[in-house]
Amino acid sequence: MGFAYQRMEELERAKNHFGQALEIWEKTGDWRSAAFTRIIFGVMAKKQNDLEKGLQEDLAAQPLWEKAGDLPEYTQNLVRIGNDYIKLQNNTEALKYFEQALENSRRLERKSIQAYVLSECGNAQATVGNKDEALKFYKQSLDLWKNLKQDKVVANLEEKIAKLEAN
Repeated sequence: MGFAYQRMEELERAKNHFGQALEIWEKTGDWRSAAFTRIIFGVMAKKQNDLEKGLQEDLAAQPLWEKAGDLPEYTQNLVRIGNDYIKLQNNTEALKYFEQALENSRRLERKSIQAYVLSECGNAQATVGNKDEALKFYKQSLDLWKNLKQDKVVANLEEKIAKLEAN
């Protein structure tokens, strides 16, 4: 029901249903579903331009991912939190979260997560004006995406690299 109301842009009704679901997930110990629900709350808050509330929801999801033992989602949520801080113009805090995500991604065996985190670190560095760091992350990510045969992502990264190198 929450998703249906969300698609119809009836966010208050959606929040009500997601809130009920969250209570159930937490009572039953379904930490993964509880974490996803927090992420949904964050998405809705950001859609309403409440970036601070979106950040708070993403932060609230983090210990739930940990309880669920889901290191890939935990790592991707670190990126989400880093991006939240970038949007709130708190670059110092943002870069801390990207660094944590990078450390975690190196422990994962999933190259797609590593490639994603490297690319997002590149985006963050480009946003804060660290061109050389951005290029370094983009090029590392590019190699992984090429090995994963993700042509659209590769083309997008090659475009970002070309723009940075031209400036």
